[in-house]
Amino acid sequence: MRFLVIEGDHFERQFLSETLTDALPEVDIVQLKNAGEFLLLTQDRLPQIDVLITEHFLALMEVTEDHEERYAKLKANFPEVVIGWDHHEAAERIIRYMRKMGLNIPVIIYTHSERDYIDKDVLLDPRVQYCSKDLEADTLLHCIRESLSVKS
Repeated sequence: MRFLVIEGDHFERQFLSETLTDALPEVDIVQLKNAGEFLLLTQDRLPQIDVLITEHFLALMEVTEDHEERYAKLKANFPEVVIGWDHHEAAERIIRYMRKMGLNIPVIIYTHSERDYIDKDVLLDPRVQYCSKDLEADTLLHCIRESLSVKS
């Protein structure tokens, strides 16, 4: 089973990785820190993953020496996602982009954000699960099982 995790916080990525590997056999986890990494990953091909787990609030990219060049590339290749970027709606932008590109995998929005802060059209997608980080790890595993049952 292959998971793609987009999470800016190192400790949250570590928690997700440990939770998934402890609970599920033969798990492969790709970890990304921000939305820009995800967009660049999808540029040439859509990733073969079973479930995407993403934080609701995400940075577009890290500030590095070449960040202006990377931003220009993101803006040119993904204008509908990048232009007007607001980290408060990162998950929604990613999910809408995925659906537009035909990537219909299940998504878990794993976040401290309240459910009401997530756009309703995204939450109405049957392949999207909301899962609060404030709940126990068992709740995350329940969301994962639900997402996998939607995929089947």
